[in-house]
Amino acid sequence: MQDHEQKLDEAKYFYDLMVESYQKELFKQFTFQMSAFLTAARSIIQYTYEQATNLRRVNDYNKLIETRPILRYFKEKRDINIHAKPVKPIQQVNLDLHSTLTIRTRESISIQVTEEDGSVSRDEKIEIPSTRYPEQKKEIEETGLKRTLYYRFEDWQGNEDVLTLSKQYLDNLYTLINEAHSIGLI
Repeated sequence: MQDHEQKLDEAKYFYDLMVESYQKELFKQFTFQMSAFLTAARSIIQYTYEQATNLRRVNDYNKLIETRPILRYFKEKRDINIHAKPVKPIQQVNLDLHSTLTIRTRESISIQVTEEDGSVSRDEKIEIPSTRYPEQKKEIEETGLKRTLYYRFEDWQGNEDVLTLSKQYLDNLYTLINEAHSIGLI
């Protein structure tokens, strides 16, 4: 179990570096740290499988893994990263524009005097501030442009970003270690 916990600590270490790189918007460093995270975290599953195989309890191992689809998802990510090509999340930037809108209601009177020959001798428009409808102002708390950055896996169907999924993966690995230990698998 010590090997599992060491690899979990290693994965947490790289996860924390991913968070730091995300906050500083260092995408290249983020992908390097994600690669190390994927490898360290995957080792936990591999160690558990090898021990289950040695104990001839692969069915127990499979039961633990089946109930956690995120473990399979990240296993595939790590396998692609090691055997095919580097896994690179997509960068998604959301821009929200907030502003203030003021509506002033006015009434007007138009006067146009037309002579017999069709010419206009007087054309006047008089604006009268409305007393029936007071000025309406709709103000959104925050004005200006708000920018939000997300790193996402292109093939992930949910709304979670890479950091959220990675945290869920860590939590699932922690639970896997505890359950595997409780049933004598590790």
